Amino acid sequence: MAEYVTIGEVLSAHGVRGTLKVKPLTAYPERFLGLKRVFVAVNGADGEVKRQERAVEEARLHRGVVLVKLAGIDDRETAKGLSRALLQVTASEVHPLPPGEYYVFDIIGLSVYDETGRHIGVVQDVLETAANDVYVVSRADGEGEILLPAVQDVIQRIDLAQRRMDVRLLPGLE
Repeated sequence: MAEYVTIGEVLSAHGVRGTLKVKPLTAYPERFLGLKRVFVAVNGADGEVKRQERAVEEARLHRGVVLVKLAGIDDRETAKGLSRALLQVTASEVHPLPPGEYYVFDIIGLSVYDETGRHIGVVQDVLETAANDVYVVSRADGEGEILLPAVQDVIQRIDLAQRRMDVRLLPGLE
């Protein structure tokens, strides 16, 4: 599991008092309303991610974005400097999901097996489409990728503890 989980991306400053306009990267943007702290992650000049913990003074939903006021960010110029920064929480602070729903970071890296127990490959990415997610699986035989729709007919079982996904390959998927 990832140590930090990204829940939003800073788009710009909002107003003159250092409020940030944040694009929520979570299915539950309401989670911002109860946050006490976040980690502000920016890419340093050396390519390393620099994180700084900040207390959340205020958060509110506004026209599809979240307006967030962080401690120590008190003017528009400082807020503008955080454009494209990521807001993160620790993995232990993620919003609990209903049974059968998973975070992308939980799915990436799962080993995928077919109904016969044959190892097909490893989930490398998750594509979000209008109809359903699609899991991008790097084939174990090195022959490219398989795209698996995240639907009940295909995904038979996910076991996060075993880091395993069992699938039924419908005609045309392999």
